[in-house]
Amino acid sequence: METNNPPKLAAHKCSIRQSLGLLFAKDVRKQRTLLMLSGQVLKNVGFQFLVFLSVIHYAVSWALLAILNFFSILPASSSSQLALLSVFTFGFVNSVSTGLANVSLKYNSVGFYQMAKIAIMPLIVLVEFIWYKKRIAFSKVIALTIVSNGVAVATVTDLQFSLFGACVALAWIPPSVVNKILWSNFQQRENWTAWA
Repeated sequence: METNNPPKLAAHKCSIRQSLGLLFAKDVRKQRTLLMLSGQVLKNVGFQFLVFLSVIHYAVSWALLAILNFFSILPASSSSQLALLSVFTFGFVNSVSTGLANVSLKYNSVGFYQMAKIAIMPLIVLVEFIWYKKRIAFSKVIALTIVSNGVAVATVTDLQFSLFGACVALAWIPPSVVNKILWSNFQQRENWTAWA
């Protein structure tokens, strides 16, 4: 008889994947909680190092992905043929976007931050239409309108901002739009998953 128990290991990995799936299914609640915590850290605790907050975010994300990769929970990453300039451009735009998002969160309420964030989606659709002549279905336009209005209604009671914070939020939107479009194009061109 064999003493090797691969089915147990496979069942264990499957249960880990199911658990992770459930964990990430609660992404909206998690993001709202992280925004609230970040807002508290930036405003009430007096944490003044916004770039370091971004570094902490990226370091924790990298560590979590490395752990998931070590236990073979992540799918194998595909080899990428992206030009080095494309990778650095994406990294730069992503860093600027994240930095401005943190500054916006420091000087504005979470509700105003959410309003600025929801303004990104219609602009992505507009920019992709102008640059790539990409069209979306009318049903998606209706869904986007409903979601945008829903966020506006849900956060209308928490719209505190300063002039500087509003300017930062406006400056944050363009790099964020470019960031999302670049990431989407990389995913489609390189056949990346969301874990890439």
